[in-house]
Amino acid sequence: MSHKVEILVDSNVLFSALYKIASIPGLIVYLGILGRIKLLSPESIRDEIAQILKYKLSYSDEEIEFTLSAMSIEWIPQNIYVGEMDKFSHLVEDYQDRALLICAMQLNMPIVSGDKDFQQSEVKKLARIYTPRELVEFLINTKIISNKEINEILGELTRLEKLPY
Repeated sequence: MSHKVEILVDSNVLFSALYKIASIPGLIVYLGILGRIKLLSPESIRDEIAQILKYKLSYSDEEIEFTLSAMSIEWIPQNIYVGEMDKFSHLVEDYQDRALLICAMQLNMPIVSGDKDFQQSEVKKLARIYTPRELVEFLINTKIISNKEINEILGELTRLEKLPY
């Protein structure tokens, strides 16, 4: 499937989507699952999510693998970014955020993140950064999705969120 939009997704967006499915981050992940947009992220973020799911939320290995695969994210191999990690430590302290920034620059892709580090003007000079809400506005403005579709999807996600499990 050809995607009009490929975007790097930060762990805070993914965790927000897992925490509250019927949310803007949940909508973004769901659009990725539907194939409307393509979500990518560094393997280091995959590892971070797996560790938190395992050690803070007591997910089993099977539950972790299911959760990560269900999100339909393409994981970017470390060799794309690991050699450049020291270069931007003065701008972005967090390892995973630096990996995202390097991937954005190497692959010429925007980032969606709620992280304040990405709102610094020096960082914004290096890569296109969207907050989750800004990304949805971009998707509406470029006619990738309509307000009507968003409302329908959020309604569907709200129903899913209420299901007992």
